[in-house]
Amino acid sequence: MTNIILPSYKEQSAEVKARFSKIKQRPVILKAENVTKSFQSLKTTHTVLENVSFQTYRREFVSIIGPSGCGKSTLVRLIAGLEPYDSGRIWVKDKPVEGPGAERGMVFQGYTLFPWLTVLENVMYGLRLQKGRALAENKAKEWIELIGLEKFMHSYPSQLSGGTK
Repeated sequence: MTNIILPSYKEQSAEVKARFSKIKQRPVILKAENVTKSFQSLKTTHTVLENVSFQTYRREFVSIIGPSGCGKSTLVRLIAGLEPYDSGRIWVKDKPVEGPGAERGMVFQGYTLFPWLTVLENVMYGLRLQKGRALAENKAKEWIELIGLEKFMHSYPSQLSGGTK
């Protein structure tokens, strides 16, 4: 087996470093400081964001990446002002986010799931109609495992995070 040695992501060429320096001279348009958000279920409190801090500069392109259920969609909903955060602060153009605002927009995650069916049953649905239950179940389990959602196989859509749906 050949080991591939990659450069450190911390090392930047002079050209890239100059570009980032230029971006950081622009005004900060979005700032989050020690933002925490939890959800309460019947049994426990689930903290999805804990002490999240960052700032984004004007015309900077940012992506939020992470595993399913880690709080990406929740963070975007907090920035949009659609949900309150438990602690910390979020500012857009130096104004605190205290609810929805005309200066912010959001494209919602669209999905078509049957709320009365589990994840497994939703994935099986179309194939079951064509090929029968046994084949549909085997294929659906393969697909669910392939994308790493096997622990949610028997959950209903209402029990999933926005990104998991």
